[in-house]
Amino acid sequence: MEPTYLILGQIIQTRGLQGEVKVFLQTDFPLLRFKKGHSVYYQTSEGMKPLKVSSFHVIGDLGFVKFVGYPTIESVTPLLKQAVYGIKEAITLKKNHFYYDDLLSCHIIDTANHTIGRVSKIENYAGRTVLRIQREKLKDVLVPFLDVFIKDVNLDKKIITIAFIEGML
Repeated sequence: MEPTYLILGQIIQTRGLQGEVKVFLQTDFPLLRFKKGHSVYYQTSEGMKPLKVSSFHVIGDLGFVKFVGYPTIESVTPLLKQAVYGIKEAITLKKNHFYYDDLLSCHIIDTANHTIGRVSKIENYAGRTVLRIQREKLKDVLVPFLDVFIKDVNLDKKIITIAFIEGML
């Protein structure tokens, strides 16, 4: 069975001359996903190709990664602008923790069962996960992914129930 791949980030530029790259992170688990010795993947015309992590550290939303076999700036240059993927099944999530990909396109309803819109993007602001909710003919709404607002996540039905406060919509 083919594994399910999740996007972990995007390689945005090189850093220094020793083959380190800067990755814009799109995962809640960067320290697990980019752990030394673990493999991440990128898409080629032949399919997914592995990259073994040699070192990794995080500053804000950016990860700084070195890969085994890529010792110079010239060796990593072909990886620029590549999306980096991980295998979904490689990490078992705790209860009430979710993969970003599973939340995308979920329908949003309020506690009175009114349809609000759908999740168009997952963003991080000041260390907080935020759902961008696209509404029909209205501006997008940003909702922090916190228990005070998120009342239920039903991934089987692709529905998230949110308790909105006054002024949020």
